[in-house]
Amino acid sequence: MHSYRRAGAAGRPTLYLALLAGLIAGGAFAQGSCPPGDVDLIRSPCTGCVPLDDLGPGFYQGFQGGLYPGGANVPPPAHHAAAVALAQQIEPLDRQGDPDPDGLIGLIAVSMSNGSQEFAVFERREDLNGARNPQVVITDTAQGGKSADVIKDPNDNYWTLVRDRLQAAGVSPLQVQAAWIKGADDMPCCNNVFPDHAINLRDELRQIVQILKNRFPNLRLAFLSSRIYGGYSARAERSEPLSYETGFAAKWLIEDQINGDPSLNYDPDDALPDRAPLLLWGPYLWADGPSPSLQGRLWCRGDLEDDAVHPGPGAEAKVGNLLSAFFAADDATLPWFAAPGGTQLVALDATDDAFVDADSGDANFGDSPLLWVTPPTDPWLAGERDVYLRFDASGVSGTLLHAKLSLRVHTANAGGGDVFRAASHAWSEDVITWNNAPGIDAAHLLAPVPPVSRDNTFSARVTPAVDAALGGPIAFAVTTAQGTGVRLMRSKEDAEPPRLILTLRQP
Repeated sequence: MHSYRRAGAAGRPTLYLALLAGLIAGGAFAQGSCPPGDVDLIRSPCTGCVPLDDLGPGFYQGFQGGLYPGGANVPPPAHHAAAVALAQQIEPLDRQGDPDPDGLIGLIAVSMSNGSQEFAVFERREDLNGARNPQVVITDTAQGGKSADVIKDPNDNYWTLVRDRLQAAGVSPLQVQAAWIKGADDMPCCNNVFPDHAINLRDELRQIVQILKNRFPNLRLAFLSSRIYGGYSARAERSEPLSYETGFAAKWLIEDQINGDPSLNYDPDDALPDRAPLLLWGPYLWADGPSPSLQGRLWCRGDLEDDAVHPGPGAEAKVGNLLSAFFAADDATLPWFAAPGGTQLVALDATDDAFVDADSGDANFGDSPLLWVTPPTDPWLAGERDVYLRFDASGVSGTLLHAKLSLRVHTANAGGGDVFRAASHAWSEDVITWNNAPGIDAAHLLAPVPPVSRDNTFSARVTPAVDAALGGPIAFAVTTAQGTGVRLMRSKEDAEPPRLILTLRQP
């Protein structure tokens, strides 16, 4: 048996608690309690389960709680000091990884579908946050169907898609310096017996952070979270106490690094090879369903999708708020995530968005909540459909450092496609059709965006096109190639407008 028990101080940073309390008061969590029926819907009450950050120095089946050794909720002083020192080294880098005041800081997510859906909300929210560092380019590289037992394989196509998504967003591997990790197994090992399945997941997470460090040499910090509540699910591999117990995998991995595990070395100044980023907890997410944690977390049945496994809009918003609170206030994020001055983040919602349909040449679809992208004629699909997006950058000035086109992928399907600058911006969504749509210059592809999971975010670097049109209107077209399948994104009529996220240096 592993005895992950150490002495240490407990508590959370005051600033984090204050900001989290503000988010709770502002609607980050359901207040009071869930609807009465939610208690009756719980299929597997988590007997004896106390959130790790509430459990503190207490024990669950012989294993101590708290997020860090000794039942503490903050890292030991030496680990905390090392994390702050590394955070202070995070700075804008050019594509070759060299310091550059006009460079970028890449922040990515490594997770399965649940984490992808949650991080997508965080990304979209933070792209509106003028108080954060505009040179941090947030890219949702989590992917549906990719659990930890898959991601741990460095040859799995998960890592190919991570590379391609970053390339589409205009971030090089040498600019990635921070990551959020949320890991779980689709079919946990060991007949779901604790602590065996948590130990196995811990070892998979160890392999994942090693792959991350190998692929992203400048990755300095990784923040871990575990699953939200799973007790509304009838599936044993998704339910309780399994979801609760996965939290120990992250806890034990971090503890192994604190205790000097050489396979998790993060210190470039010692004699050992640098094998991993420094590991810390991000926001801890679990609470016992409708029973609030001491911090106010609770999970109602209505927060989840019908399958009781994937987060619905309620849970996505809750986790997104927790991530925002964490990155805005933690000692290991403040040095690089907060706005440094001299730069500006500008988010422009699309003024017009529509798809056009080759099979309905004179039809207008500008009021559709969905943006359909389908390839040229395919025996199994309707005719070609392309998306047109229009933005107005009038009044926007400064030196453009980066421009990201962002769309939210629809729940029902995957996203992706090729982004071009449209030949004209002289159109509106209420009149555009296939027959009158502006041309697409196929020779000037701005960004090929690889397949993107449902409820993920579509991110494309469009800096050259925006730079040429800064201060006025600009239009884009999104198409997809033969054999790629249907791509669905949300439109502004679905309350998820396509956005241009501009990073500007001001004089």
